[in-house]
Amino acid sequence: MNLSRVIRLGALIGISKPTQFRLQPAAFVLISRNITSNSNRLNPEIKEKFEGLLKIFPGNLDEISDLALSRPEILQLKTETIGSIASLLRYHGKSKLLENSDIIELLENYPEVLKVPASEFEKKLVDLLVSCSGNDLPWKSIIVANADIIVKNHQTIRIMLENLRQYFSRYELYPLIQNNPHVFREEWRDIEQKIKFLMHTMNVSLQSISKTPGSLLESLDFYHLRYTFLHRSGLYKHPSGNQIGTRPVEAEPALSRICTTDDRSFLNSCASNITLEELNIFKSLHYLEQQEQLSSEENEYDEDFEEYDENFNRGSNFGKKNRIDEKTKKELKKQKRKKM
Repeated sequence: MNLSRVIRLGALIGISKPTQFRLQPAAFVLISRNITSNSNRLNPEIKEKFEGLLKIFPGNLDEISDLALSRPEILQLKTETIGSIASLLRYHGKSKLLENSDIIELLENYPEVLKVPASEFEKKLVDLLVSCSGNDLPWKSIIVANADIIVKNHQTIRIMLENLRQYFSRYELYPLIQNNPHVFREEWRDIEQKIKFLMHTMNVSLQSISKTPGSLLESLDFYHLRYTFLHRSGLYKHPSGNQIGTRPVEAEPALSRICTTDDRSFLNSCASNITLEELNIFKSLHYLEQQEQLSSEENEYDEDFEEYDENFNRGSNFGKKNRIDEKTKKELKKQKRKKM
């Protein structure tokens, strides 16, 4: 634990002079082995809460110290409340769910879980685990990254898993979720578009998608731009369509190299002979190209909307253009863009 953190934590509970301190056994544990308490300035209630956290998470002094600094509101809660939630997260029956460090990370990401009654949270967690019991899943990754979804609408996770099973086998699903734990925050329509683009346009196998970190978490535009850049530069190699064998040759560069979010790293890995300036120029041109394409499609839609309808009701309106209201027109345009 560094000195600055010690001083900040000491200030939080009323400790003024950081010097050497030896932790006392069980009932009397203070903030750090690097500080000394000034008993005249300690906040007894906060000190007691901190000691309670260390009893719940023994051996996690540094993590608890960070948690107290980043989420000081946790020190206002009853220790029993934190202990109940922690117990639920450690095991499901005899199966291990989360380690103490994982639970602390979850509390730092989503401390609001402590506001949910333990019985209610347990019901939602058990419902989720039971409803997905037919799949071998990285529950640690799912729970830590999506505690808020479990609390608010845990069925979202089950539904997304069912949708993903349309493409991925049960053996591919585990690494896919482990590498994309936030996939449950995406709309299925957007995820499916990305899967189809990776498969049919870039010719990336489902196995590669599942094994690549962040393979489904970028926008479709991100994959489209980098693929188009490599393809037009002559640097993207599609695999042969007539491969035989259990281990077909993958497209090159590998998806894991393309998914690097940093442009400089992307160029170093996939296009070392191209400069960052050239990539930025391509981005600008690609954007203008996309805008021109969208404008062209909108004009086509406008022309379709203005056509005469031969079956239009006779009478005073006969012969007039069959117009669609502006709201419907905008919605149809929006749907068209999303299908791209």
